[in-house]
Amino acid sequence: MVNRSGPTYATSHRDDVGAEMGPLEMLSSWGARILAIDIPRVSERLEKMARDGADHVSLPTKDGETGADITRDTAAVAAWIDEQAGDDTVVLGMHAYADSGMHIRLTLAGDLIATWLQERRPTTVLAYLATPTDAFVVPQEIIDAARSRWSRHGSKGFAKRALRTASRGQLFTEPYPKGSRVADCIIAQQGPNYAVAKRLQRWRAVASEADGRRVSFNVAPATFTRSVTKNTALKAAYAGAHHFGVEVFAAETSRALMAALLVHDVMRDDLAPGAAPQRAHAEELFSDGAAHGGLWRTAWAPRSALGVAAALGAPKALRRKA
Repeated sequence: MVNRSGPTYATSHRDDVGAEMGPLEMLSSWGARILAIDIPRVSERLEKMARDGADHVSLPTKDGETGADITRDTAAVAAWIDEQAGDDTVVLGMHAYADSGMHIRLTLAGDLIATWLQERRPTTVLAYLATPTDAFVVPQEIIDAARSRWSRHGSKGFAKRALRTASRGQLFTEPYPKGSRVADCIIAQQGPNYAVAKRLQRWRAVASEADGRRVSFNVAPATFTRSVTKNTALKAAYAGAHHFGVEVFAAETSRALMAALLVHDVMRDDLAPGAAPQRAHAEELFSDGAAHGGLWRTAWAPRSALGVAAALGAPKALRRKA
């Protein structure tokens, strides 16, 4: 387990929405030494978490105010992490989130901090969370399982065939067509800024592993977070996802699961400190141990069932609001 004699976990959050999937609360309760960076108005919550947990959480201060904005104080935050970590290995967690173009700005600021720390501290471990609603190269056994479900259920049934015909092939389409190995789960409702920010993070992670540096980048399951439930269409689709074999997790369950996977990645004793494992394909960084909740194994291409899932889940989503 991460503790004072092990790595120092430095994490950047941005408001309660971005932090909802972050591992900070779990790591604090497990006794990890944490350097937490968030904007001043959120830092009070982090201070309370430190008191309620193992009290191993440190926060930056400036002019008597606790907290920092990594988009404005990028260099100062990087230097603060370097100073506070001492001789420990740094695990830099980038879990910041914001709406619109700010998400890209946060990601770029985090990337600058990451590259600077890696130059100064070659054993620095980068840690991210991957969204399941993205596109991934997946193992063949997952593809075979999805195609098997398509053969048994996906291509059959009068209602599904009728909907597929009426929608001109947009609904209930085949997963992994024409030999594809890509699980295309990108959802347009999340917007281009979200997609670009995640692509930047994945590029940095793959580049770091190619340089022999260790990275933790696990796919988190679809989760009922506030950033999801404030979008009416996504909330309804998640509520109806179980009709298509996809499990949507509660936020507290996802937090515990992803924190445990992070600790596993960081504390591996089969590798030299900070060293990356050997992989047959770079995308295995994301697919190994992915908690996709069944999204990659559905009998239909996920986007082609999204609208129907939303229609089926709308009543349940309304009840959740109540």
